[in-house]
Amino acid sequence: MKKLSWITSIVTLALAVSLATAATTNSATPATPATPAKKATPATPAGHGTAATAATPATPATPPTKATPAKKPAVGNTAKAAPAAAALVDLNSASRDELIKLPGIGEAIADKIIAARPLKAKSDLLSKNIVNAATYRKVRALVIAKQ
Repeated sequence: MKKLSWITSIVTLALAVSLATAATTNSATPATPATPAKKATPATPAGHGTAATAATPATPATPPTKATPAKKPAVGNTAKAAPAAAALVDLNSASRDELIKLPGIGEAIADKIIAARPLKAKSDLLSKNIVNAATYRKVRALVIAKQ
């Protein structure tokens, strides 16, 4: 019985140490509560009518994994933003072929866009019923309506 309480004490201590380590190592994210350890059932002593069973050793708690911080977007990096701005298609000056290259824009919709010019904003594609909402979601990041 004394051996069993000693093993229980060690397991409890190991669990407390791993929780404390997890709390100090990863202070950016809240510590999740550990599931309580199951109470060990004592082995039946020999000579009490049943065969003696050996107590299984407790498995050590798994060490906490260190979380990696989320990457922050670069504030001053305009190298990637410049090509994206240059790649925008102007709805008021683009050729029919340039409009057809946009996702969801076919020949008929390209003709509707050209007929509706000048567009004040790219949202005019929706308000003038030139494209449906699904097509607008596909192209809204790729187009601009310059005056």
